[in-house]
Amino acid sequence: MWEYRTVTISRNLNRGDYRRALTEEAERGQWELRRVLVFRDGTRRVTFRRRAVPVQVTLAPR
Repeated sequence: MWEYRTVTISRNLNRGDYRRALTEEAERGQWELRRVLVFRDGTRRVTFRRRAVPVQVTLAPR
């Protein structure tokens, strides 16, 4: 099972800042890059994904 996150990046951001922002986003949340869409106006839509870890209840009911 995967968890997804989409980030939209303005066309006004230069390549170095764009790369730095993506790297920071990926490292902070353990995300991996899945897809980058570049639109005609220059904006980019970046999709990250990571494995969703199911949460198990460990407390006994009272």
